[in-house]
Amino acid sequence: RFGPAAGVVCGLAVAASAAALARRRSQPKTAARYTTQVILPALQWIKTGLKASDLQATELKAKNLAGVDVLVGKDGSGKLFC
Repeated sequence: RFGPAAGVVCGLAVAASAAALARRRSQPKTAARYTTQVILPALQWIKTGLKASDLQATELKAKNLAGVDVLVGKDGSGKLFC
């Protein structure tokens, strides 16, 4: 019913899909790379602009130091913390 041209088209479609499948299988996956390198923090002393006498016991002050929000305060016994 379909003639020889339909057979050729069908054969080409099967060959193209087989080639695409082979290409997809042959591509390597991205390799995972791990490192054991230790990354050390870069610590800095940055002034807050506050003195210990500026804060009362249990008082808190929010400061932005070098782009980081830091909460500085005194606890109930008067010890400084951040």
